[in-house]
Amino acid sequence: MTEEIQKSGGQAAYRVTDVVNSDDSQQLVQLAKDTFGGVDGIFLNAGIMPNSPLSELKTDEWNSMVDVNIKGVLNGIAAVLPTFTSQKSGHIVTTSSVAGLKAYPGVAVYGATKWAVRNLMEVLRMESAQEGTNIRTATIFLFFLSILYKF
Repeated sequence: MTEEIQKSGGQAAYRVTDVVNSDDSQQLVQLAKDTFGGVDGIFLNAGIMPNSPLSELKTDEWNSMVDVNIKGVLNGIAAVLPTFTSQKSGHIVTTSSVAGLKAYPGVAVYGATKWAVRNLMEVLRMESAQEGTNIRTATIFLFFLSILYKF
């Protein structure tokens, strides 16, 4: 896709990124700065959603969800926040879920991670307003039928 964009006269850069690895997030932001001369926005979209009742005790899945869905967002924020703070502008967009607004059986841990993302973004918005850094936030709440129905 990057090559297609470049061939058609556009600018694009691509880097495989493991959001659980904070260095990867830092390197992604640096790539944007090196390639485009700066960074104005970041879309933190990685997430995983294994479903199971808490009673199944799938703790490995729980830990993976916390790592990707929460720590991945935190790593992205940490990678871009110093730049946005110094330039007094920037936009951080995240993907949450309707499960971050309403509780559903079978997705307790997933929902908890998406509630956390919602809270992180709200607090970041409030702190930015207090600090005068003009960092904007947006959270997209998606709905997946698999939350309610196991296929």
